[in-house]
Amino acid sequence: MNKQKILEKFKLQTGYLLFFIICTSCTILILLNFYTIRILSSSRAYINGESQYSKGQKDAAAHLTNYLFTSDDNQWKFFKRELSVPQGDRVLRLELLTTKNIDVAKKGLLAGRNNEEDFDDMIWLFLNFKSVPFLAKAIKEWEIADNLVIEMDKLGTQIHQKISTGALSSKEQLEYLNEINALSNKLTLKEFSFSKSLGDGTRKMKDYLIYANMFFIFIIITSVSLYYFSMVKELMISKLEVEDKNRDLTHTNKELDKFVYSASHDLRSPITSLKGLVEIIKLED
Repeated sequence: MNKQKILEKFKLQTGYLLFFIICTSCTILILLNFYTIRILSSSRAYINGESQYSKGQKDAAAHLTNYLFTSDDNQWKFFKRELSVPQGDRVLRLELLTTKNIDVAKKGLLAGRNNEEDFDDMIWLFLNFKSVPFLAKAIKEWEIADNLVIEMDKLGTQIHQKISTGALSSKEQLEYLNEINALSNKLTLKEFSFSKSLGDGTRKMKDYLIYANMFFIFIIITSVSLYYFSMVKELMISKLEVEDKNRDLTHTNKELDKFVYSASHDLRSPITSLKGLVEIIKLED
């Protein structure tokens, strides 16, 4: 009896354990997919932001070149306007690495012409995953690019001073043009490296997500199968037990019929004899 109770308790605990494993695996799978999708979405937002960064830098270089040869004040204004795009992203990077003022960081993102719907995800990714290799490498390339943007801003200021004072010579124009082109080429390489780092990281993350999904789906399927087979086994055992009990009842009914038949036969004989004696007594005085 005790052994039966222990066995039933063990089966019950096993069922609870399998149910717990299934629920836990499903929860982890949902969370894993949610955060992975958020990371991929944030990485996509950074790559889109890099395209704005790159466009702003290239347009700034083009306007500075035009200003260098035309001395048109509008070109100088366009240069400062376009250069404010990568400078805004620089504000974001520095703010999240130091004081972590979210409002200032969002102003930097806005100046960098990023989509406002992506602000929260971009800040979340930077704050929580800045030490992850693929993002750390991208941030390093970003820092180098920002330093080159600072150099371009300084170069533009020098050109502006030369033009404002009328001290710009033809030889200096060519020298400045070469510097602008050199800085622009270096920035292009860093922008490409930034996008490549994020792209490689997101592709690896996608592979990890596939493997993780396969792993947890395997656990869920295995647990469900074990639970299903254990239930089927229990039903089969119950069916066999019911069949055994039916056979026992059938056998008992047969034995009971035999007993009733024997009892009635055994009782019928003396009663018949008594009835005969009673009839004889009635005939005698």
